[in-house]
Amino acid sequence: LNDALYELAKLSLSASDADAALEYLDRIPSSSPPSVLVEMKRAQAYLLKGDFAQALSTAQKANRIDITCLPVYKLLAQAFQLNNRVTDSIPPLETYLTYEFSDPEALALMAHALFADGKYEEALQYANDALKLDKKSLSSLVARGEIYLQQEKVEEALVDFNAALRVDKNSFEANIGIARIQISKT
Repeated sequence: LNDALYELAKLSLSASDADAALEYLDRIPSSSPPSVLVEMKRAQAYLLKGDFAQALSTAQKANRIDITCLPVYKLLAQAFQLNNRVTDSIPPLETYLTYEFSDPEALALMAHALFADGKYEEALQYANDALKLDKKSLSSLVARGEIYLQQEKVEEALVDFNAALRVDKNSFEANIGIARIQISKT
């Protein structure tokens, strides 16, 4: 029964139905042994719902259940960043990237965290590494654009923000980056 409920929760998440996923996960008896996978899915559902504080708390619970589960570290980093605790995401990302060094999304998260920590050259390297793996990585293009803007490399920043808009024409961050460039030119 627990496996079936877990699979139904996974299916619900793949359909972007966080409420259904949480319903299925909540039906797993509390007498069942703690499961890192169940808590990870619960945290992902909370992220999807926009309940970032609950997602972080649940991801931390998953990490306490099994500190050897690498995907939890990436999930923790995402939850930290969405809770505006960006630099707190650096330690879990360091752990995750030690073993999963070819994950462009995690590299982009690290670029963002290092940028927030004022480590611009390191952040640029992580953004570049992510873009080598996925040249259409929206978060990496935006991160590198922000880094270039901070370094006053306006033309390079504009190239990255425009590339980000080709990936997602509605990217709020890319549009803001371009607006900041246009304002600085006036």
